[in-house]
Amino acid sequence: MIEGIGTPMQMKLFMSPYNATDRGVVWSVDDESVATITTNGLLTAKKYGKVTVSAQTRDGSGIVATCQITVTKVTGAEEGDE
Repeated sequence: MIEGIGTPMQMKLFMSPYNATDRGVVWSVDDESVATITTNGLLTAKKYGKVTVSAQTRDGSGIVATCQITVTKVTGAEEGDE
């Protein structure tokens, strides 16, 4: 969960085996109107809603990890505070 529009979240991925030759991944989101993600996995909220984040290995194995993130209003925030 991310609280607040404009709030960044660094995504982390734990890959196995640790000594894999190519540990690189390609980050993506299914709805760039809700959040964007950089090539380094920094997710930034753009509006309230849900977005699925995917990390696909670059080694050609086709392995993909996904998670759903919800962008919510900051707890206790008044209208226009964000």
